[in-house]
Amino acid sequence: MINVRGRITAEIGNRGYREFPTSAITAFMIDSAMDTDSDSFSVDLGSPTPDLKFLIDRDNEVRASIFTDMPRARNAMHLSTGIADVVSYSSEDHVISIAGRDMSSIATDSQAPPAEYRKLRPDAFVKAEASTLGFTRMRLARVTGIDRFYRDGSESYWDSWYRIYRKRKMWIWQEPDGTLIADKLNYAVSPTYFFGTPTRHASRRNWIPVERVTITKDTQRRVGQVWVFGERGDLGFVSKASDPSTRSWKKRPIKIVTSADAKNRSEALQEAWEEIFEGKVGALELSVTIPFSETGRLVRQNYMVELNVPDMGIHGIFFVVGVRLLGGVGGYVQEVRLREKNYAISRRVPNDPVLEADPAENVVAGDVGAAIRQGGIRWANSFASAAQEFRGGWPFDLFLGVLLAICDKESSFRNVPESGDTEWYPKPVQASGAPGAPGATMGISRIDAWKREFANEAGTPGNPFNRSRGVGPFQLTTHEYKVWADEYAGKSDEFEGGRWVPQANIRAGARAFAAKLSGLDPQKPEQIWEGVRRYNGSGVAAYRYRDSVKAIWNTRYRGLTEDIEKSSNSVPEGEKTEVTVTDANGGRFDVKLPNNAPDDIRKFINYMIRQLGKPYEWGAEGPASFDCSGLVIAAANYAGGDSKLVFANASRPTTYTLWKNGSLKKVNKDNLRAGDIVFFREDLGHMGVYLNDGHFIHAPKTGDVVKISPLNSPYYRDNYQGARRWADWYVPFVTDFGG
Repeated sequence: MINVRGRITAEIGNRGYREFPTSAITAFMIDSAMDTDSDSFSVDLGSPTPDLKFLIDRDNEVRASIFTDMPRARNAMHLSTGIADVVSYSSEDHVISIAGRDMSSIATDSQAPPAEYRKLRPDAFVKAEASTLGFTRMRLARVTGIDRFYRDGSESYWDSWYRIYRKRKMWIWQEPDGTLIADKLNYAVSPTYFFGTPTRHASRRNWIPVERVTITKDTQRRVGQVWVFGERGDLGFVSKASDPSTRSWKKRPIKIVTSADAKNRSEALQEAWEEIFEGKVGALELSVTIPFSETGRLVRQNYMVELNVPDMGIHGIFFVVGVRLLGGVGGYVQEVRLREKNYAISRRVPNDPVLEADPAENVVAGDVGAAIRQGGIRWANSFASAAQEFRGGWPFDLFLGVLLAICDKESSFRNVPESGDTEWYPKPVQASGAPGAPGATMGISRIDAWKREFANEAGTPGNPFNRSRGVGPFQLTTHEYKVWADEYAGKSDEFEGGRWVPQANIRAGARAFAAKLSGLDPQKPEQIWEGVRRYNGSGVAAYRYRDSVKAIWNTRYRGLTEDIEKSSNSVPEGEKTEVTVTDANGGRFDVKLPNNAPDDIRKFINYMIRQLGKPYEWGAEGPASFDCSGLVIAAANYAGGDSKLVFANASRPTTYTLWKNGSLKKVNKDNLRAGDIVFFREDLGHMGVYLNDGHFIHAPKTGDVVKISPLNSPYYRDNYQGARRWADWYVPFVTDFGG
């Protein structure tokens, strides 16, 4: 006879939590599965003693452990350990019903605060957080570390833990006794359980009889063909994969995916096949009902089963993806969900949150942004780009240095609201409170707390001022300036608009500062401080503000930006090319053109060098950002005056059309000259311009900047396709390439 018992834990008044053993379980259900975040349970307690009626008190938490003392259960005593979501009491039959989920619900219901972690060791990280949330038992596989891990506030703790371990091809789940497990799936070759009719090669005593087998085939998620689009440089590419097993089907849906990770057609094709695989996961599932009371054996998820049902023509090895235990007056049964071994569980790794990051985070050492970032300055390349865009006639080093000093004064380089210490984070997905969540307070939903923290327009509830509130690194207060930032980022909203995107905020701040310099003489650098005074308004406070910013500039940024102007990539406008700059490896590189290089080539290369450090942006032709062909077109336009690098119909050339244009002379790699256009990758998705000594200048990709790279570096050496010469050194400048 099976004896199912329980332990109920709850608080009685103010006397603390106590355990109440009970054997009055009239019915129970426990559903555990590898393909769900939390396992659910329900239990009915018949004829409860008066002592247990306190379970329906509004302000206590009810926990339940269900277990069996079957003599053959061995080490599998626990059936479930969890926390109640709903407790009800019926006066008609005097039954207390408890329904809830296992301990993982602590982590699934709690949003993880936004944060960025470096050199994260998964097991230690998850253990520390799980302990804080209340887990007491853990068995976490030790795996290699993760260099960088980011949360944006939209995930639960469980989601982010799952993402961490999926990066290492592992899974995370909870055992019935409450132990948190992170490990590989147990795709063992040898089955642990044997269901159905014994086969000749196995001992009959190990086989468990089955009462019923149900086979379900689900084709809802199956796809016939997957297209994956990607882009590299200014040229897009697409790879397609077709599922051969659906070739004769009438319904063969096409799924189109845009990839942010695929760097070429081969990687895009791999993603397409992964999508086809995901459509097959769980498409065929068997539900096997086992008489619990006769066998006395508990079946656990994450093990292999040999199933043999000759009447249905079924024989094979399957994976236990889930088990449902049902008990009541009619007895006890186990419903075991089985799937094909190779298609049992998703292999998908969840996408990392999209980090609203400054492109300067990924730039190589040596550009202006990297130079000022060495001083611990955030969003460094955005400052360099904004200074270049809005400085007008003011010296670059002075404008950049003052811009940095203003931001230091305004926010100390933090993306915070005025009079606030919390850095902006995205809107919470759930309104419920979460331990440690920024802005969450007792009695206030997470969303309301978030709005209160970041309200910034005049008259908005939650805004602590009777005027507009400062926003972001530059503490933009004027509504017009906030709108500029919103437009730069393409997001117009008080709480989630571009004003909260650091790059857009910095660009708007630089534009606002430039407006305050209107009417002042850039030839008299000292007048820039009048612009700083105007930036803060008027009166005595504005003069104090000016003096404070000037002191910050003089102490922290004057020498830094002057050194950058003298020794880095700031090349005077004109034809100068005999300069020393920094290459992609952070080393010094001398740009030296032969004496017989024509003036147009000098201007062409001079322009490109002056763009070093500016961010890549698809389709951009300057002045603040470029893609690979946009950089070349802008440089040619500068060099050629009225003669521009365009087709006869005035359409903009692309990497592919320039490569295919027969008017451009093919050049052997051994005969490259300064100004020759070099092409890369089999899909011709990238281009740059050769300089000298085996180096070329280019705008590589999203998240990177204009830089100088060696042709013989492994990637560019392996993907080099050829070169084209567009201006001959011995004939007039060639500009018309025909139609």
